[in-house]
Order: sequence, then structure tokens, then C-alpha cells
Amino acid sequence: MGTPPVLLLIPAQERISLHGLLEAGALGITDRDGGAATLAHAIRTVAAGGWSLPSQLARTVVTGYLRGGAREHGNRALQEVREKLTPRQQEVLTLMSEGLTNPEIADALAVGTATIKDHVQTILDRLGTPNRTLAARLAWEAQLATCGPAGSAVP
Repeated sequence: MGTPPVLLLIPAQERISLHGLLEAGALGITDRDGGAATLAHAIRTVAAGGWSLPSQLARTVVTGYLRGGAREHGNRALQEVREKLTPRQQEVLTLMSEGLTNPEIADALAVGTATIKDHVQTILDRLGTPNRTLAARLAWEAQLATCGPAGSAVP
């Protein structure tokens, strides 16, 4: 089944190491006193594989991104993916991150579906990710793919 998504409930005034929590795999952080509607929204978002951060923390993330933190993190993530995956596996990962199914990837690469299934399992094992969603997140962090439609991968 893999590791479930993590949503942290913290007091609003609590100082946290956002970078450390996100690096550890947390997909969401919410104020434990924020009310039932806020908590329910955060739970649904994180359960669906999305990110849920209070606006002030989201602002911190975006500010760091704009200051170049994303580029540095992306370079590290790309190096890690390149060290762990063959070029063909990177290609499969890119197509996975664009939402293609195994048969669609097989058609795009002109190979059998069983071959793609093997590649996907190897990718998950080598990256230490329990599912396609988290592997796709790594591909995005490594700047192998964008959040756009299928076929819009960054070379």
C-alpha cells in the first residue's frame, strides 16, 4: 500500500521548520484550531495527493521558489534521479508524471505493456516511492516534467 500522505496539525503560533517537514514527506500543514471545514478541506486535498498549506506558509514556499530555492532543489533532485535511473527509465518516469497509463506509455515508446510495467516497478523501487503519484512528484521536482498536459515534458 505504501506510506499514507501526511497532514500535520499544529498550533497557529507554532514555529516550524517548513523545509524539514516537506523534505520528510509532509504534504499538508494546517492549524489545529482552524475549524472543521478547514481541516476537512486539508484532509481531502492531501488524501488526493495535493498540497495543503496555510497562506502564510504557502507565501514562504513561493518566496523561496522565486529566490532560486526551486532551481537548487531541482538540480539536486535531477542528479538523484539520473544516478538512480537509466535514461529509458527517466523517459518512462517523465511520461508517468504526465498522467499516461502503462498502455499509453507502451504505445508512445513502441514497447510492450509488460516491459513498461517492469520499468514502473523498477522506478518505484529505485526511487523509494510507494506509488506513481510520489514518483511523479519526484519527476516534477527534478524538472523532468511539467504540470502541463501529456507530451509537454521538459527535455
